[in-house]
Amino acid sequence: MKNKIPKSFYLILIIAVIAISLVIFTQSKLPANQESRLSTQITIEPATSSIEGQNHTSDWKTYRNEKYGFEVKYPKEGEFLGETKKEEYVSVSIRLPFPQGTLLKNKKLIIIAKRATPEKCSNPLGVYPLNITKGETVYISNIEFKQEKGFNCGTGQCDHFISYLTMKRNQCISLNFVFTVANPGVFDVPPPNFDPTEEAKVFDKILSTFKFLK
Repeated sequence: MKNKIPKSFYLILIIAVIAISLVIFTQSKLPANQESRLSTQITIEPATSSIEGQNHTSDWKTYRNEKYGFEVKYPKEGEFLGETKKEEYVSVSIRLPFPQGTLLKNKKLIIIAKRATPEKCSNPLGVYPLNITKGETVYISNIEFKQEKGFNCGTGQCDHFISYLTMKRNQCISLNFVFTVANPGVFDVPPPNFDPTEEAKVFDKILSTFKFLK
C-alpha cells in the first residue's frame, strides 16, 4: 500500500516555488538598476596647483568667518542656505547655480570649519570611509589643500563630492563641492545627463578666492 503524500507537502512546495520565482524576478531587475547606479558614478576633476586669482569674481558674494579667520567668494547667483554655529564647529551651505532639466538635481558648496589636529582634518562630510579616495596635495594661492573625493548613495540619487581641506594652527577648514545626481533607473524616461567637467569649473574659481584673514 502506497503512502499518501500529506497535503502540507504540496503547500510547502507551492510556497517554495513562489519564493524562488520572486528571487529570480528580483535578481533579473538588479542589473539594470546597478547599471543605472554606476552611470551616476561621475568623475569630478580636481583642481590643480596652476589655479591663479580670478579677476572676474569682483561682483561675487563673500562669506567671511571671523572666528576661524577666513573668507571665500561664491557666484552672485548662489543662494546662501544657512549657517550652523556650534561651539566645536561651524557649517555653511550655499546652493550654486546649475542648469535645470538634467540628472543634476543640486550643486552645493558646504563649508565646515572646526578645531582639529592634522590627523583629524579628514572626511568633513562624515561619509563612510570606504567611499572616500584620498587625493594629492595642491597649493592654490600659496595655500596648501588636501583633496578628498567620494560619494554617498541613497534612494534614487547619489551625492558626489570633492573636498579641499586646509589647516592653520589647530583649525581645519574644508570646502566641499557636492553634486546631487539622480539615478536614471528611477525614471520611465530619464532626463539627459550633464557635463560634470563643465559644471565643476566654478569650483576652481571659488577655490582661487579663498584666503585667511590673518
